Amino acid sequence: MISPWIPPEERDTRADGWKRLGEALQKGAERAKAVGLKVAWHNHDFEFAKLDDGSRPLDHIFAAAGPDVGWEIDCAWVVRGGGDPATELKRHADRIQVIQPKDTAPPGTKEDDGWAAPGDGIIEWKALWPLMLKTKADIFTVEHDNPSDWRRLAKRSHDFLRTLDA
Repeated sequence: MISPWIPPEERDTRADGWKRLGEALQKGAERAKAVGLKVAWHNHDFEFAKLDDGSRPLDHIFAAAGPDVGWEIDCAWVVRGGGDPATELKRHADRIQVIQPKDTAPPGTKEDDGWAAPGDGIIEWKALWPLMLKTKADIFTVEHDNPSDWRRLAKRSHDFLRTLDA
């Protein structure tokens, strides 16, 4: 089970609020584990925005969640949030269960709200591939927030991702 989003009006601006979210995820993970399920968090850009004390929401979430809460890393949102996917893949290799190789177009791109199929944007996938293989992820899922042509996105994503293991 992957928690995907917190509406802006429900996001806390303090570390304590993000810690409470992590604790809630941890409780859910305990319950899920009892019936053979797992819980993971899906990031967006807001988890990388610095709080007043200089910390990041993502770090508070994971510290409070404990090791039973996984991560579905959305690489494009990491980039849009000012983070570095390589750093996050290394830091959280044991937590990452699902990888979204979503790409972001160069800043200022209007088409498809600035999203791109993997390989068509600015993320260096060939450099990230070895790091992805060192995570616990056994699922790669392509997502695009607003594709103008989902068939093209699916084909382009499939074709490009197959080249990474070559």
